[in-house]
Amino acid sequence: MSGKGSDIMRYTGRISSILIVMLIQTSYVIYYFHRDGFVDIVGWLAYPVLLLISYWTGFQYDKANYYSERDPLTNLYNRRFMIRRFNKYIKIADSRKKKLFVLLIDCNRFKQINDEYGHAAGDRVLVEIGKVLNRKRRNVFGSARWGGDEFIVLGFCDDAEELKRIQLELKRELSVIRITEGGSSIAVSIGSALQEGTTSIHDLLQQADAVMYQEKRSM
Repeated sequence: MSGKGSDIMRYTGRISSILIVMLIQTSYVIYYFHRDGFVDIVGWLAYPVLLLISYWTGFQYDKANYYSERDPLTNLYNRRFMIRRFNKYIKIADSRKKKLFVLLIDCNRFKQINDEYGHAAGDRVLVEIGKVLNRKRRNVFGSARWGGDEFIVLGFCDDAEELKRIQLELKRELSVIRITEGGSSIAVSIGSALQEGTTSIHDLLQQADAVMYQEKRSM
């Protein structure tokens, strides 16, 4: 699944840092050349040194920015990122004449997994869920760990029928995840909602949560 343009670490910090440092250093070189008629060796040797320093500094910025958007366990987006991007996703869906959808995913009996096999086993289940949700899909903007064993997926589709197909496909993929210690497969409940006029991610999640609760009651 894809959050467009953010699946890899961006180069903004490195590019900006290198350009700024190189511009400043070049300004000094030009100044000393006009003043003295030449530039000593130190002025030229400063370029590779400053290039390395500026790259490292920019990399630290890019890394911090990348991980500020991610859940450290699953490498999915975090709640803050998805809330911030929600309105942008609505605009993209509208521009494509599509409807924005949200899927709310809950790992059933997750507490039981932790109690029976330990929290390390529970973490491995969450990591495997993250791997499935991180797979590329053409109609998905991105996926996030919403909290605990709950995840959300934001994407676009034509109608409720297409959304149902997306939901069933995702449920099939998640159902093959196995608990290493017990050998059994996990089960998930998925609630869905289509954006029909509402502009709040929380309203859509409430609708999806109600659908998911009905599914859990029917199990």
